[in-house]
Amino acid sequence: MHAELTVGPTGALVLRDAESKNGTYLNGERVTRATPVRLGDKIMLGQGGPVLLVEGMGTAPLKAVPRPQAGAGLGQQTVIGLIGQALAKARDEKKKGGRGTTAFMRAVAEEVGKDSRRKIRWLTSLVILLIVLLGGGVYGVYWLLSQQEEHTEQALRTAGDSARAETDRLRGELGEARAAAAPAEQVELLRGQLEAAQERTNQLQAALDRAQHALGDQLAAGDARREEAQRDLQRMREQLAAAERRAPSQGLIDSLRRAVSTAETQTATLDAKLRAIRATDFAGLAQQNQGAVGLITVALGGSYYDGTGFIISPDGYMLTNWHVVADSAHAEPDTVWVTMADQSLSRFADVVATSRERDVALIKIRNYQGPSLGGIDWQGTKARQGEPAALIGYPAGSGFARDRASVVRTSMTAGILSRVTSDLIQFDGMTTGGSSGSPVFNADGEVISVHRAGLRQGPGFALSVPVKYAIPLMPQALRQRLGL
Repeated sequence: MHAELTVGPTGALVLRDAESKNGTYLNGERVTRATPVRLGDKIMLGQGGPVLLVEGMGTAPLKAVPRPQAGAGLGQQTVIGLIGQALAKARDEKKKGGRGTTAFMRAVAEEVGKDSRRKIRWLTSLVILLIVLLGGGVYGVYWLLSQQEEHTEQALRTAGDSARAETDRLRGELGEARAAAAPAEQVELLRGQLEAAQERTNQLQAALDRAQHALGDQLAAGDARREEAQRDLQRMREQLAAAERRAPSQGLIDSLRRAVSTAETQTATLDAKLRAIRATDFAGLAQQNQGAVGLITVALGGSYYDGTGFIISPDGYMLTNWHVVADSAHAEPDTVWVTMADQSLSRFADVVATSRERDVALIKIRNYQGPSLGGIDWQGTKARQGEPAALIGYPAGSGFARDRASVVRTSMTAGILSRVTSDLIQFDGMTTGGSSGSPVFNADGEVISVHRAGLRQGPGFALSVPVKYAIPLMPQALRQRLGL
């Protein structure tokens, strides 16, 4: 209950606040004690709440009305008392099996209808009471709605706090998850490295297959040459026997014997070469070293030339021939590019120093970080006549070296060292021209020389320059790093 409106001893209405939360106001003043209500007064239930306007009974009389005697009927009893008596009669009627609501209405009508003046008074008071009760109900609804709104706001605030707490919790869990995912990132990194290594292995396997195929072709050609030499030797022997039967001059017989002896020597040498080649692991040599061999393209006087070079340090120093990067009319090239084995992209390179006399040049690839050849015979003591040898390069230049995907592929040539001097090393075997600047390897996989040129008068013979003649071209810092 918000407020209480009763009939006072003098018959006037009296307003009391029922300790409501938002207060009861009469004509704008908060009611703190029992206050009489007069005609035209405004009753407000709570600040800003419902307003009741007094337009009927409830004004205080100018003079007191005598109290009724006991037993004189209903008298000046309050509407509350009337309702109480009617409710008692309704309960008794309900106990007897009747309808309580009918008894209640009949009791009220009997009491109110005893006289007309009392009827009007009680009806008016009852109407006012109903109005007050209705206003209280309206305010109660308003108060409930206000409470619900406050509860809703509180719930929203609580929900917001909960959401923020949940967000903070999720952020913490995310941080923990990221921390826990660090090993997963390392696993992914290792997986990527493994895939790159696998790709490199596949490339090396392909290069190995190419090397083995090329070596097979060279061995087949060697076998054909050996068989031809044996047929020539057999023919010479038959001619010698026929000449001896015809009794020719001694000079003719001696000539034929010398020719047979020479053919036998050549055949034996060729057999030894083929046995040496088959005993050397050229496929492993190619797989281990070809990654450090590059195709050099030079712009020189408006024309373009190709050659080969090999890396001698991890930061990109490379050896090649002088005639690859210069000529008699041009001391320096316009531009130099290098494409490494099994790659398609080229890098710019700069000429560091050259030796026209020895036909050796030192260049440096810009921003290079990659493989280099480690076993190099800088002292010039690892080349021995008659030992197997191999050459890795790009014969016939880029037109032959690049595949359909523009990736450059190396070629290998196998043979033996037929001549070794302090100035030149002669390579004898199934060699091809156009590999200027290629590294020449001994049977142990050590670089012994830089291929220079083939002999026009002797196909299959090539001359190379010992690598020791490149040392004077190196900067002092590079010499120190190489231990020279």
